[in-house]
Amino acid sequence: MAAPVRSTFVTVLSWAFVGLGALGAMFCSVMALVTLAGQRAADQADPFGKPYRLMGQAVQAMPSPWPWLYAHQAQLMLVAAALMVVHLGVALGLLARRNSARIAFVVLMVLDIVLQALSVPYMQHMQTVSQQVMAAQMPAQMPPFFRAWMEHVMALQRIEAIFRPVALAAIFGWIAWRLCGDAVRREFKANRATAEVSPGSP
Repeated sequence: MAAPVRSTFVTVLSWAFVGLGALGAMFCSVMALVTLAGQRAADQADPFGKPYRLMGQAVQAMPSPWPWLYAHQAQLMLVAAALMVVHLGVALGLLARRNSARIAFVVLMVLDIVLQALSVPYMQHMQTVSQQVMAAQMPAQMPPFFRAWMEHVMALQRIEAIFRPVALAAIFGWIAWRLCGDAVRREFKANRATAEVSPGSP
């Protein structure tokens, strides 16, 4: 019986998303717990919650959607952690060469592309809001060179907010294209055939 076909591309891709999914899930979960504890401490006038009270007061003076995001950041972190767990589970299935996992991974890549595309106008709006607040808080006696430096930094942030999602969307699109290619589909078909033959083989 021929050995199962296991390409380097699928193996590396699977392990990369296993690592990213595990680390992302742990990071988002810890951040959600820390944020939730800090917000509760702020409500109870605990010294630990002082930074959160100050931040909450500052955010309430900012335009939408900053107050809503601040109030729900723990829940948003938990949603992100759940998405990381889904990526982890599908990556493990991809590592085992399950065809259903391959299809699910392609669907996740398409979803990630959509999210990255939606993040471009959202991040541009957030950058505009942030810059308006920052400009309003700048003292009138601020040195011109420092004001110019801040304007350059904000311009770079706008460029990064466009470049990063586009670059990630391109990578996700390339991954989805490779997983839908003939070579990878033949690999998963061969491994499925091997798995079906193995239980009954002598």
